[in-house]
Amino acid sequence: MKGRTLFKCTRCEHSVTTRSFQTTNGNLRTQAAMALNQHAAVAHCRPVPFPARPGPVARLALLTEKFAMFSNET
Repeated sequence: MKGRTLFKCTRCEHSVTTRSFQTTNGNLRTQAAMALNQHAAVAHCRPVPFPARPGPVARLALLTEKFAMFSNET
């Protein structure tokens, strides 16, 4: 998969690739990471672990959580 990024779940065989998303909806890596985070929350009943120190990954997890809360309100 040249030019594409693959995200794998650490708890099962599920994976997501950036090929599955459209650039018109935003950054492909962000969309794939959000999809994998949502998979972990739904399939494994727990969020994806992230570092205690807030770095880019922790900020992405927080944004994903906020996005999920917003999308559930509609």
